[in-house]
Amino acid sequence: GFSRDQEQARRLAEREKKIATVIAKAARTRHHQAAITILNEAVALDPDHAEAKRLIEVRRAEMAEEERQARERAEQIAVAIARANETTSHETAIATLQNAQRLDPQHQQLRQALEARQSAQQMERAEKRRIEEQRQAIAAGLAKARETTSNQAALAILQELSQLDPDHAEILELTLARRTALEQEREAARQARLRQEQITALVAEAKASRSHADAAAALARALDLDPSDQKVRALLETRTAAAERERAAAARQQSIQDARTRINALIEKRKFDSAQAELDDAARTLKAKRELKDVRRALAREHRAVA
Repeated sequence: GFSRDQEQARRLAEREKKIATVIAKAARTRHHQAAITILNEAVALDPDHAEAKRLIEVRRAEMAEEERQARERAEQIAVAIARANETTSHETAIATLQNAQRLDPQHQQLRQALEARQSAQQMERAEKRRIEEQRQAIAAGLAKARETTSNQAALAILQELSQLDPDHAEILELTLARRTALEQEREAARQARLRQEQITALVAEAKASRSHADAAAALARALDLDPSDQKVRALLETRTAAAERERAAAARQQSIQDARTRINALIEKRKFDSAQAELDDAARTLKAKRELKDVRRALAREHRAVA
């Protein structure tokens, strides 16, 4: 009987040792379900083992608490993701998601949502920088286009700016104004070329004309086309003066001829004294002593013949 007691005691001791080993193993196991599975081995060895049963209950309670906390974290993360999705501000959304990430740094959906908003924020900032740089470039280009005196150069600048923003109202407005000014400038230049061609032709006509009066008339028309042309003005003054001299000379010749006719008529009528008086007056007033020399001789001859 004693040996049976000893054997029973040995077996009990061996079972307790195994249970203690199992409990120790379970204590080293962090995963609750795995620990419970291990502890169930102890209960299998001794269905009435109070410590093993207690530890199982502790593990179950801790597992339930962890699952509750996990559900709570999941709910909080889901709320955070939903709030982040609802807000248009990337900065606010990122702050919300980063706060939620403290609950579960390894949460895949949370990490993806955060990365997406950070990427969108970078793109938004890059777009804002691009828009600001474009705004500054357009402002500088418009200032340069306004300052340049050349319509063609201004239009070249505005053409480059329109590639940055084809619908920019100020670019379109200034382009229209400069294009209109360029067309007017080209029309004015065309008219100036036509005037210059006409002036050149009239000056050539005047130079080719032997008549000072005709030349002066052509030069007067040329000067009407460009009153500021000093060369044409000088030519006109020269040919006008020559025309005046020409007219004065013609008038003098006509007066001499008229005097000759009157004197010859008086000689024919034997009115020698009147003829002499007319001759002396014409020679003096017209300074035509040389031109009337033949009339003086004819008068002297006729006078001698009568005497």
